[in-house]
Amino acid sequence: MATRTRCRRSRGRSVLLWGVALFLLLQLAVSVVVDRYGMPVRLPEAVADLLPLASRPELADVIVLGSSRSYLGIDPQHATQDLSQCIGKPVNVFRAAIFAGDLPTEEYMLQRVLALGGRPRIALIEISPEFLARHNDWMLEHIRRQVTWENSPIYLPQIIHESKIGPYLRGRCLPLYAYRLPLWQEAQRLWMTGWAGWMQAYRLAGRLAGPREVDAALVKNRLGGGERYVAIDEEEGKPSRSRFVPQAQYRDATLCEVEIASGRTHQIRVHAAALGHPVAGDRKYGTREQHRPLRALGLRRLFLHAHFLELPAADGFLRLKLSAPLPAELREFLERLS
Repeated sequence: MATRTRCRRSRGRSVLLWGVALFLLLQLAVSVVVDRYGMPVRLPEAVADLLPLASRPELADVIVLGSSRSYLGIDPQHATQDLSQCIGKPVNVFRAAIFAGDLPTEEYMLQRVLALGGRPRIALIEISPEFLARHNDWMLEHIRRQVTWENSPIYLPQIIHESKIGPYLRGRCLPLYAYRLPLWQEAQRLWMTGWAGWMQAYRLAGRLAGPREVDAALVKNRLGGGERYVAIDEEEGKPSRSRFVPQAQYRDATLCEVEIASGRTHQIRVHAAALGHPVAGDRKYGTREQHRPLRALGLRRLFLHAHFLELPAADGFLRLKLSAPLPAELREFLERLS
């Protein structure tokens, strides 16, 4: 009887040890896969920015590396036009700055640009006073975004200095826990779209993967209380056209530059809703469910901002260009969103 009991205990311990070993092997395998292919999970805000380089590496003659200051302060389209005019030949300015970016993140983004075939002749690097401080406030972001098994020896001294060894071990040894939310979101998209649509779905869920144009006539209506409501109506509406160009990607949102060829009431809001991506904070053309998580992050207004206006030369007046940076409240919201 005693021998049989000991055998059962020994068998139970063996099963437990095998279970622990298989669990750890699975975690290590997932960490290797996330290191190699997991950029949409680890750094989704940079996916769309780097995507054009995969097919056109010549876009990176001049690259801009930095944080939200460089991202919001430098418009690559206008910088490309102005620099090409000054030099007298085509020059492409490519923006590789991301929110909450500092020197280690800039180095990582530069490596990604080079890996995609970009060969920039000039790199504009943002250096702020906090980048040079001994204490790195963004170490947790680095661990989530860019620390891999390969570059761990480089980061480990500073990780230990910042007392962040716990988050590091979770990210390396327990990736299914550390990245559980983005991995679960990707699994849901794969289940809903199937394998054929997954490569596009992981970029489009809550985000715009590339420029989209909406050409839909708009008509103004009035509700019972006198409130204006604009709807798409191809028969009675006035011609309206908007072009949405993604500027930054987030897990559930996209920062877009919108170019309008007409100036109808609520045009951007209605056309964005027609794409299935209503403007953040828009409770008229969006839904409460879409607005609730953004409000929890501090968004208390409609996320619309007129950042650039150009008037052509006419009747003796010179061409006029006006630009205005994002207000502080919207910049802070983007940093929290990232």
